[in-house]
Amino acid sequence: IAVLGVSTSFAALVMERDQSVDTAPSVNMYRFEVPAELQGTYNNVGVANLTASMEKEPNTLSMNVAHVKGNPSESYVVEIYKDLAAIETHRKS
Repeated sequence: IAVLGVSTSFAALVMERDQSVDTAPSVNMYRFEVPAELQGTYNNVGVANLTASMEKEPNTLSMNVAHVKGNPSESYVVEIYKDLAAIETHRKS
């Protein structure tokens, strides 16, 4: 599985440090390339992960997945968190 990820919080941290970054909403976007033989597992694990995060992490504001039309092996995940603390909570789950 190939993954490419971008985070607004990471981009902000690379630039000049500002305290408001810690409490600003953060958006993460990941691009996944999943081989055909792993797509079923990827989809099942993904649904379970996103569902659990939305149910158990109150500061996870949104989690979305989109598969590229005509190329089911390529998908994008967009996550929105209340702040950096919410991302840390998610990473530990």
